[in-house]
Amino acid sequence: MKSQANKKVDEFNATLIQQREDLEASRRNVNKLMDGGSSQEIIKQEELLKEQIKQKVNMNLGSPDLHDKYTLVPKDNPVSRNIELVRLPTTLTFSSEHSTKGWCYSTCHRANGDIPIGCTDGVKIMDKTTMKISPYDLPYKTANAVIEHRHGVYILHKHGTTYKVEILLPSMSSGETLFESENTTNYAAHMAVSDQYVVAYRPNDGTDGELIIYNLCSKELKYQPVDVHHFVTFLENGNLLAASGQRLIKYRIVDGVAVHLWTTELQNINSVCSGPHGLIYGSTQNNTKSIYIISPSGEKLHEFTHDQLPGDYTGQISWRDGQLVVPGWDEKKVCLLKMTP
Repeated sequence: MKSQANKKVDEFNATLIQQREDLEASRRNVNKLMDGGSSQEIIKQEELLKEQIKQKVNMNLGSPDLHDKYTLVPKDNPVSRNIELVRLPTTLTFSSEHSTKGWCYSTCHRANGDIPIGCTDGVKIMDKTTMKISPYDLPYKTANAVIEHRHGVYILHKHGTTYKVEILLPSMSSGETLFESENTTNYAAHMAVSDQYVVAYRPNDGTDGELIIYNLCSKELKYQPVDVHHFVTFLENGNLLAASGQRLIKYRIVDGVAVHLWTTELQNINSVCSGPHGLIYGSTQNNTKSIYIISPSGEKLHEFTHDQLPGDYTGQISWRDGQLVVPGWDEKKVCLLKMTP
């Protein structure tokens, strides 16, 4: 099996080399844009170039037994000849279920393996060894999102009608407020964190709202209306994903503005997170109880279903080292699952 897969990769690389002149011409066009074009135009041309590469070469692995188990993922550089052969997970195994008592909005993996959980009754922590959930010693009555990124813990919480985003560093006894925003609706806000930006989605109602984009370096704050309800997360390459029920949308943040890259239709998509090798994992809503494996370009590669997954809505999911954490929004629980090749 491995030799067949390697042969396919060699054939792919050979085909890509044959198209080198076209790719070099496209790269020269992008370089010209970098000299005088706008950031938005550069991004659009880069994405167009990726699509041209995909059309020029055959990315189908051929035989069904290979296609079901592997996918070819281009590296981030749009003109690179480096292609990674990625083996897809083939099994989804239910590990355990744990009560959170409060509604469960978000989960993430800490560097040490513990799992912070944002709930309607505050911040909680799941111990990686005992799997016991206990209150986290933080003074927040409602936590919509808790994200550990680099050396800080970012918390989106609500006090009355005000949402606040705070950062808590190891040297700090209390959180520092980055920004806050009024919200009088009954719909929950969401948050994502990258090296440079914190992005919060503030809903106006059940169908639209705005992205609040905070630059961690310049402290600049920008507001951007969007016409869909967003569950946001950052990918490892710094691009932003937004799940909106029936669509998955990809943005790149440029100078504090979310520039649209692509939109793909995905039935009942609810929440997404980064997986390995550029893959994206997604959970679903409306009692479909599914987990999607999605390519970096938004193509659904595989779908798992499991009766013990949360039904109506899921909170922010999280993946690390084969473990997928899926919070049951109004079911007041966290489900742990294993994904294996």
